[in-house]
Amino acid sequence: MAKVVVIDSLARSGTTLLTALLHSQERMVAYRGVFHEPLACQLGRWAKDYICRSFIVQKSLQVIEKNEQYSELSHEEWKAVFQEPVTSFADIDALYQRLAQHTRAEILCFRWNQALPYIERWLRNPDHYWVSIVRNPLSRAASHFKSHGISWDESLEYSSSFARLTKFAIERKLSRYHVLNYEDLVANPLAELTRIVEFLDHSTATLNIDSIRGQDGKQYKSETVDNIDNRGSHKNGMPTQGFYTHAIDRYKKEMPPAVIREFEDRLSREAIYQRYFND
Repeated sequence: MAKVVVIDSLARSGTTLLTALLHSQERMVAYRGVFHEPLACQLGRWAKDYICRSFIVQKSLQVIEKNEQYSELSHEEWKAVFQEPVTSFADIDALYQRLAQHTRAEILCFRWNQALPYIERWLRNPDHYWVSIVRNPLSRAASHFKSHGISWDESLEYSSSFARLTKFAIERKLSRYHVLNYEDLVANPLAELTRIVEFLDHSTATLNIDSIRGQDGKQYKSETVDNIDNRGSHKNGMPTQGFYTHAIDRYKKEMPPAVIREFEDRLSREAIYQRYFND
């Protein structure tokens, strides 16, 4: 059976980079914004014990086509993946296994940002795993403000909520749950990738951090907000490995001192953020 992994965090935390890294490894494939169970069930609150087939088929196919996430399957082959009825958890789990078989993947990853309320439901299946990325909430907020105009207050609330949810998952000692830090990933990608592969108990002869490719099969382009200054969108980057460590402390130049103090007052006691406020 293939293992199915959710990659989760707040927006602007490095999930795109991590997803591309995993997609570039042997017998691993990763997708962005597809098969999003939390959105089909109002972010974790399952009103009924079934899957919304129309959402899974229509929206996922649209996202696959838009982002060219074909992974060597044609559009018709992607449509064939969805031919069987999907009316239960067992059905959607079977769909994931069919997709893994089609793509010859032993590890199948989905990036579902801000989906952590769903973690217990997801881990219902022993072949399911969950990986969360934590980024310095100050730098993340600065990036979110520049990329999407998200206010400092909104980012503070997002970060506070994410800390509570992560604390809950850690304290519950949920099996098959792994947490890493964005700063460690960009500073030493090979070491962090090794830890993830070991967490997944996935054997591979080599780990690739030199030829990173996106879900469209093309060379990975960083989605740093630095691209906005020259190209109008954070998504319009130049091909790169993506390990842009200069973004680690970007808030120092972009965030007002009063806002920094407010973030520190609210977040410095949260376990997942303490490393960022202990300097």
